[in-house]
Amino acid sequence: MTRYFCLFCISACICACGDTDPGASGDPQASTGSGASTDPTVPTTSGDALGATDPTDTTGSTGTTGTSTTSDDPLPPSCGDGLLQDGEACDDGPDNDDTKQCTEDCKVAECGDKKIYEGVETCDNGLSENQDTNMCTADCNVAECGDGKVFEDVEECDLGKAVNSKDPLYGAGCTDQCENGPRCGDGALQVDHEDCEPPNTSACTALCRYQPRVIFITSETYKGNFGGLTEAFDLCNDLAENSGLTGLFRPWLLVGGPPQHIKDQFPEYTDTLKTVRFTTIGLDPLADSFQELLDTGPRSAISTTEKGVLLLDETVWTNVSADGSPSGVDCIKWTSETNTDLGHVGLNGSSLAENQDIWLEKRLWTSFGTPDFCDQARRLYCVQVTD
Repeated sequence: MTRYFCLFCISACICACGDTDPGASGDPQASTGSGASTDPTVPTTSGDALGATDPTDTTGSTGTTGTSTTSDDPLPPSCGDGLLQDGEACDDGPDNDDTKQCTEDCKVAECGDKKIYEGVETCDNGLSENQDTNMCTADCNVAECGDGKVFEDVEECDLGKAVNSKDPLYGAGCTDQCENGPRCGDGALQVDHEDCEPPNTSACTALCRYQPRVIFITSETYKGNFGGLTEAFDLCNDLAENSGLTGLFRPWLLVGGPPQHIKDQFPEYTDTLKTVRFTTIGLDPLADSFQELLDTGPRSAISTTEKGVLLLDETVWTNVSADGSPSGVDCIKWTSETNTDLGHVGLNGSSLAENQDIWLEKRLWTSFGTPDFCDQARRLYCVQVTD
């Protein structure tokens, strides 16, 4: 009995540990039971066969070892976070503002950016529009009278608050309302500075001065019988025309005695043209007005002929006393050439500097001491009266 029991146990052990070759039993499912195969060439799970990821694998779906792409990462840096990042000139966080030093787009405020920096700028229309002639100036301030910048079509001038004045200087001044001060061309005659208004007319130059008129001493000489006023007028104008001078000329000459006056011979200079200036042919100033010529005489010698030749120490027929009245000594009304008749003369200027003051003071230009005999050849003064 004991013998049969032992045989039974050995046989059971053999059955339980039988051959593991799947072909041995002939059952095609024998190797796919609930147990796992121990063949190293066969996948250990059905998940491996589907390409699934082991939950312990840290490579992720990108295959990049150790890099996480979860939503816990920080957001990309941006303007307004208070951190100065690449591409930002500044970042004051919530204090960024287009009216402050750091703008909303993280740029430092500057004139021309079209943002008004409060307390620093009063306007900003952009670089192309910010101009010193516009409402918003180049330094981003609203234009105002006294800023030294001329606001086009609004201000006539602006020299700055320190220079603009209630009583500006003639010619270049500017009022405290940024309007031009008195000047040539403003339509108002400034008698201390101007001869005429408006400028650029036939008689009034661009400087509001009458075109200077000339006085010359004749290049020719004449005895006392040259004929009188009419003939002397012709002599002056023939010489002027032959020398290319324009306008009409009258002789500085009188015929007869009182109550005449030399100004009666020059009606052109009685009113509006009385301030006309006089020069020599060489443009040496003689007088700023006909009245000055009457009152004090020329400032310098009438030393140039109609041809531009310089002459001094020459006597001239005039019959005009220092006060402008006739002396009555006129070679018998400029008809005599004898050595017994006399004619009143002047001296056109002195070659000696020490005599020039006396020449001016005594008005020797029109009344020079003792008359000359009419047989002497003397010259004439010719005064321009029209342009």
